[in-house]
Amino acid sequence: MLDKKGFDLWAYDYDTIVGLPDDDNTYTFAGYKLILNKVYNEVLDLYSKNILDIGYSAETITIKLYEK
Repeated sequence: MLDKKGFDLWAYDYDTIVGLPDDDNTYTFAGYKLILNKVYNEVLDLYSKNILDIGYSAETITIKLYEK
């Protein structure tokens, strides 16, 4: 369990870290982009386009949907 200082250090680079390539599937967030893309595409296929973002994934999906 991280203390506040450890969490702040980890969170500072979170967006950069999850964007790193994972060609050998060994990275801590292996499959992260695949899951985000699956959720993104599932939402685009929905009849209703109303979305409530409750803080999941640093708004990564919400930003992509908003730009779309």
